[in-house]
Amino acid sequence: MLDVGVGAGAASLRLAARAGHIVGVDLNRELLDVFAARAAGLGVGHTTIEGGWPEVASMTSPADVVLCHHVVYNVADLAAFADALTAHAVRRVVVELTTTHPLAWMAPYWKAVHGLVQPDRPTVDDAVDVLASRGLEVSQQRWQRRLQMIGESDADHVNRIARRLCVGPDRHAEIRRLVERTPPPDAREVTTLWWETVDG
Repeated sequence: MLDVGVGAGAASLRLAARAGHIVGVDLNRELLDVFAARAAGLGVGHTTIEGGWPEVASMTSPADVVLCHHVVYNVADLAAFADALTAHAVRRVVVELTTTHPLAWMAPYWKAVHGLVQPDRPTVDDAVDVLASRGLEVSQQRWQRRLQMIGESDADHVNRIARRLCVGPDRHAEIRRLVERTPPPDAREVTTLWWETVDG
């Protein structure tokens, strides 16, 4: 299995019992080290490759399944990125991403604090259009995932949102009032995309 944007292994290590060997690609060396330690703890064979995709694709061998977990919105050239994923998958590529941008829920706060209207694109539909333009027959399933901030205190919400809005403690009271009027969502829609490769 090849996991592009492996991070700490949140996606591929859930499949550790079936994976055999996992190759994790990521830009972040610290996260790769965490992934490696977790894989070793589970007794899973693993290899780490530090670098961006598809720049390091030539250093990576094909795998039966290629995963890509919450990376797409950070990709500048999705067509080239997806082509390299497909070229490395013997059977299937699986991509997970939020249906809208993961920070789309921040739009009301940007408008209230800075007077800035945030774009409502790209979305997963734009990604599917790009993939289809590459001749891929993409299947999809949409589902709900709880936001990681659930369980944080109100102060944690305010601090987190203030940081994302690039404002300091002097505006925390204002942010708190905004959060009370427009609470952060407790879940967001996620889409799993997958396509079979020519050899699959």
